[in-house]
Amino acid sequence: MISYALLSAFANLLKAQPKITIRHAQQTLSLDTPNHPFKACMQKGTSHIYLDPTPLELSKTPFNLALERYASNAKILDCFLENEDRILKIVLECATSYKKVQSVLHLEFTGKHSNAILLSPQGVVLEALHFVSLEQSVRPVLKNTLLAPLKNAPLSAPPRSPRHPRVATSLARLTHANHKQTIREPKKEPQKHMA
Repeated sequence: MISYALLSAFANLLKAQPKITIRHAQQTLSLDTPNHPFKACMQKGTSHIYLDPTPLELSKTPFNLALERYASNAKILDCFLENEDRILKIVLECATSYKKVQSVLHLEFTGKHSNAILLSPQGVVLEALHFVSLEQSVRPVLKNTLLAPLKNAPLSAPPRSPRHPRVATSLARLTHANHKQTIREPKKEPQKHMA
């Protein structure tokens, strides 16, 4: 399962991309941007994100048809994590032949309950990878209904951001250079007052 810090860094990377095309095959989403061919594995228990230029073998599922309408060469308006949880929200705007339509792709990297849900801007479920009935969960995922937020206890500490080895080395050098600079600063002599 993907860590919160890595998912947060991925959200920032996606936010910098101008366009995205999203498709689905089995338990994998293709998140193709002009610069990166991302894939999101939404398999329960092992959800993660990876790079893979191999195209998916697409089929005409209801979820793919909805993605074709709302996420084909779409502009990324925003990308963020919801409620200190591993829920990635990608706000999209797609130009159709008549008008621009907005939607939100809600990706839940939450272990055994991983899911991908396409929402209207108002939070109404348009389509989902897995629909969940009221008998299956206290938080149903049903078409044409408002998606309720997950109820989780807040994190006790703020999430740490991932550190790339080069970033850690640069931070260490900067800290060391600042330490040397403070050591080298000349001490001020106390001023002597003449009486």
